[in-house]
Amino acid sequence: MGGAAAGAAAGAAARARRRLISHFMEADAVSADKAIGYAPERGMERRLLERLIDQGVLHVGKAGTYWLDIPVYDKWNRKRRRRAGIMVGTAVAIGAALSLFAS
Repeated sequence: MGGAAAGAAAGAAARARRRLISHFMEADAVSADKAIGYAPERGMERRLLERLIDQGVLHVGKAGTYWLDIPVYDKWNRKRRRRAGIMVGTAVAIGAALSLFAS
């Protein structure tokens, strides 16, 4: 995948993640007794839903409903941001090293 395509895919994934999390937070679906329905419209949303369930961020409630576990979400989000920061830092370091060797 080229740089532009990878960037577009990452942007689409980030938008899907924000929409999904916002959906649950705006509905205050943060406990089993407040679980709500959610039907992913796209494959990316379905994969994200499955990944968040696997990570314990979302829980399956009764009759196909889901709810967001805020403490688990916060921990997951911190780890996700830390990994992203490490990846950016590594890319910058590699770019700097390559520019030194190219000179």
